[in-house]
Amino acid sequence: MNKAAAAVQMKSVATVNRSAARLPATAFERKEVLADYRKATASLDRAAQSLTKKADALSRQDFIIAEARLTVASKRAEQINARALAGAQISNAEVVQLTAMTAPTETYMARIAMGEPPVPRQTVTVRLVHPMNGDVQGQKVYVLPADYMDNPDLFPDEMFMVAIKEFSFGDETSPTSRDLPASEINLWVGPRMMDVEMAALAKQRKVTRYRPLNIVGAATSVELQFIAPDDIVRP
Repeated sequence: MNKAAAAVQMKSVATVNRSAARLPATAFERKEVLADYRKATASLDRAAQSLTKKADALSRQDFIIAEARLTVASKRAEQINARALAGAQISNAEVVQLTAMTAPTETYMARIAMGEPPVPRQTVTVRLVHPMNGDVQGQKVYVLPADYMDNPDLFPDEMFMVAIKEFSFGDETSPTSRDLPASEINLWVGPRMMDVEMAALAKQRKVTRYRPLNIVGAATSVELQFIAPDDIVRP
């Protein structure tokens, strides 16, 4: 499954690079911007190749994290190419943004090459607490990569469903814990057995009471607290 998805991503990045290669020097503000843009798109290509080679060795969660970041970065490069082909000049600010977006893919692939997951793991504990009654039982913790929720149009419905099933907690509140990638992910609490409804809400940008989490390089465990009933997301 990972291998097939990686092959699709590889084709997308190859298309972006072919388009970038056709851009004349006049499409850039100055020659330094051209050089930096070539570096950024080359980084995307290396990441796509590495992801394709190592796809089946990765866990489903790790693959989704790496693929999502690559999808967002390659889409931004595609947009920059399209503007340039339409006559706009590529600015230094655009290239700086693209470089920042591709930087995590370089880190992911370096770790994969060493036989490690793209990002370290962390134990996340969630508590759902009522101010008067303490821990609230029977709710589910839903989780999606931040890239999905920030760029929902880039990911089809079926990818949302796969991701929400892979990342969300199995045990109900409260407290409840599970290991997750130490990457940019969003967590929220809602009624159990509503993966389909929650994925649809997230894709429509209607999940607003979530907690963003990114503790890369920090502690290996973290605890988040939600307040009932205000923080409970209901379809």
